[in-house]
Amino acid sequence: MSDRRAKPRLSALGRDITLMLIIKAIALYLIWLAWFSSPQDKNLDAASVGSTLITAPTVHKDANHAQP
Repeated sequence: MSDRRAKPRLSALGRDITLMLIIKAIALYLIWLAWFSSPQDKNLDAASVGSTLITAPTVHKDANHAQP
């Protein structure tokens, strides 16, 4: 007779961790798809984004911020 042993099954903790990793991977993919997959504006290029990010913000005189 041969010794046939059943494959050990995942414990409840192992099953829960595996399920959560799968759910997180799907969530990360959906986030990437929604926000990072491609720019919405086809005329958007790196130079215009860089110049927008680097330029100083404009200050409005009628801003409702307290002035020191």
